[in-house]
Parts: sequence; structure tokens; C-alpha cells
Amino acid sequence: MLRARELRKLEVQIQATNWPPAISEYLLDWFIEKKLSMPPKSVFKKMHHTTCTSAVNAKYGTTYTVDQVHRHWRRHKDTWGLVAKHMNESGGGFDYDTKMLTLSNSTLTELSVSISCLNSHASYIHYLK
Repeated sequence: MLRARELRKLEVQIQATNWPPAISEYLLDWFIEKKLSMPPKSVFKKMHHTTCTSAVNAKYGTTYTVDQVHRHWRRHKDTWGLVAKHMNESGGGFDYDTKMLTLSNSTLTELSVSISCLNSHASYIHYLK
């Protein structure tokens, strides 16, 4: 039998979180500013996510949880990691008008990324012919 804490965690994971662009931008800017003020090799911990959650909820009158904020930040961090990894490869770059990563066919064929992963990031990656 699941404990009440585990049930609450499952409920949060099942619910989709709507992130309006203004709140998402504020959250990501908060993390960027915090990272710039931290020592180079430091990492974000739960206290940072808690502080960010409090700041977002206070500014916008929302009721986001620490887990929701952490997942939103992690999704953007993972996506940016993929972009940064391939941005400097030969034939690769970033189109600032369409906000998409561009890859050459040769780079694309060399990638060891599965098709499902590419499909999940399709809005961020554009393939050159």
C-alpha cells in the first residue's frame, strides 16, 4: 500500500503543468542570475529550487511546487545541453530568427541519438539538406 507522501508525489507527476511564457522566462532568468552569482563548479540544490519556487509564486500569485519548478528547469537544462553540444560542430549553428539548431547531414548521420530523442526535441532542431 502506498503512503500518503508517495500518493501526493504520483499525483504531481500525473498532472500536466502549464507554464505561461512570462513565468517560464522569469524562472529561467532567476536560475541564470543565481548561477552567475555562484562559484563556477557549484550545482543547484533543493534549497535553490525552493527559493526559486517561492520567488515565482510570490511574484505571479501561483501555486507551483518545488518538484514542478525543478522539472521545468531540468527540461530546459537538458534541451540546452543538446543544443550546446552540437552548436559548434562543423556545419552546425543556431538560427536566431527561427530559434533552431541547424545540423548538416553528415553531422546528423554521425549522431548516436535515438530517433525518439530527436522527435522529443524536434522544435529545437532543424535539419539541413
